[in-house]
Amino acid sequence: MPIPDVAGNSDDGKNELSGMTASETLYAFAAWAARYHECDTILDLGGWNVPVLASLSALGLNPIAVDFGLCTPRRPDGYGGLRWLDSESFVADVEKGQVPYVRRAVVLCVEAMEHVADPHPLSSALRRITQIAPLTLVATTPFKLLELATQGTVPTFAGSLRLDSGDLTIALFDPSAPKIGQYPAVPDDFRVVALVTSYNESDIIRQVLDHLVSQGVSPYLIDNWSTDDTLSQARAAPGLLGWERYPPLTPSRFFSLRLLLTRVEEVCEQIPADWYIHVDADEVRLSPWEHLNLRQALYAVDTAGFNVVDHTCLGFPPTDDQWEPGMSLSRHFRFYEYGDIPGHYVQRKAWKRIRGAHPVLAATGGHDVSFPGRRIYPYKFLTKHYPIRSQRHGERKIFSERLARYDPAERLGKGWHNQYDGYQPGCSFLRSPDALNEWNAGSYSGQLIARLSGIGVGQERFLSLPRPVRSPNLTVISAAGCCRFNLETCNDLREPFHAQPVHVAGSEFKLSGWAVDTVSAGPADGVEVVIDDKVFATLYGSPRQDVAEYFGNSNYLPCGFSVELKCSWLGEGSHVACVRVILSPGDRYVESHPLQIVLPPRNDGDVFR
Repeated sequence: MPIPDVAGNSDDGKNELSGMTASETLYAFAAWAARYHECDTILDLGGWNVPVLASLSALGLNPIAVDFGLCTPRRPDGYGGLRWLDSESFVADVEKGQVPYVRRAVVLCVEAMEHVADPHPLSSALRRITQIAPLTLVATTPFKLLELATQGTVPTFAGSLRLDSGDLTIALFDPSAPKIGQYPAVPDDFRVVALVTSYNESDIIRQVLDHLVSQGVSPYLIDNWSTDDTLSQARAAPGLLGWERYPPLTPSRFFSLRLLLTRVEEVCEQIPADWYIHVDADEVRLSPWEHLNLRQALYAVDTAGFNVVDHTCLGFPPTDDQWEPGMSLSRHFRFYEYGDIPGHYVQRKAWKRIRGAHPVLAATGGHDVSFPGRRIYPYKFLTKHYPIRSQRHGERKIFSERLARYDPAERLGKGWHNQYDGYQPGCSFLRSPDALNEWNAGSYSGQLIARLSGIGVGQERFLSLPRPVRSPNLTVISAAGCCRFNLETCNDLREPFHAQPVHVAGSEFKLSGWAVDTVSAGPADGVEVVIDDKVFATLYGSPRQDVAEYFGNSNYLPCGFSVELKCSWLGEGSHVACVRVILSPGDRYVESHPLQIVLPPRNDGDVFR
């Protein structure tokens, strides 16, 4: 069965930073947003990239494609978990309001309006869908987006997929969030407090505090006994709510991040506010909406029912050695990069005050605030990070003021304070602008998905995402000498191949195991599961230390796979399953012996109820 050639999918080239195609990026973002919006369905109007859409079933999502005649062949079959809807019936149901599953769906409409034979039914349905779906992602021409806007369908966010202004134009519609140009009516008593922690940041502390005040935020400073004039600079800042030194009586021998963050937790219990933000003194925070300040944006998050905000962290390294105190951070540091370690993509540092809930920061080094009932906002705010400002500043900060102060117990026991381990005395801290992105007037609209989620520039490396379904296009070969693999469990049953037929109880079942490519002496290129004539993607690449040790090959570590399947996708009765191991470089696969699985009578809810 060939992978369909979807009309309109003309430029699905890979992102140089992530290796992800445009379709993989957008579908990954849809799955990401579905998690935070608590949706169980991905609804694709047109079926832009069926193999990628179908792969989202591996995440427990229900992929649905509406057939507007854009796929060749028509309604390609063989993709497990994927359900097709007729466009005429779908549009009629939308007009009548008989689409309850849309309220649990992230909806995509990618390059469909400009290619469908008659765009009016689709446009009409889309206007209604944007009012009821938690999130609708539309990628089309600027003219089509303008046409929607003039008819009252104004997006929450709009921009391009990548930095190129001529790239795919994207708009996001979230009925619970402010539209572009819309200002929420923030009550006068809505209060946001920033808990700012500092040590020897005298050259920028005043700018950081002034920026927070300009954003409608009241800063409170906790200084870790700076030896420069950070504290005196901060105390002169208008709008400073208060300040303290920590530890309270005298400096400690070592800097304990855990103790400092514990103090931050205590202070937020003592200072009344609606929201709190933990800010390091070398960070500038921004709203995800260019026209809203932090206070307005947090109120919008609050009214949408969420209570924690994550951030996309942009690092601004020095590109020259001209920085001097008093210079403007935003004008001098114009070039940035995304992070390359997991901590850069977990920046949940703003939270709502919840009566009776104590926020915990110290357990994760301040990266991931936690408390019962936490609901993380689907769209990240921005952090502009300025840790090193010049060659001289970098040498002083890292080698004189930081490394010797870090608590050895936290460095060795927790793995904290390792962000500067890659620097050695004598190294250069200056970067070439050619290797960085420029922050300019178009930065809020460029790389929209990356800015709101980090997906496409690094976040995806720390997520468990399925690969597109591929094996129907590949060549099957004999297993002899090519790979080793094992389907270890079906739910709680171990070694299911030796216990056939396998009877499943309940509405779902999970298959898991491992697979390695013995020819390349590394992990396989992927694993898929076939049940009857339906191919399902799996989550492949989980660490299996036991397998690597058994074969004496550390390259085999990321070789685990798993997939959770809904019985409703298959129907009751007997089914035949097998495992397909895709070999490097991704052009062949090996298939296991068949496994008989018996599913119970269907009694679970239908996704369309």
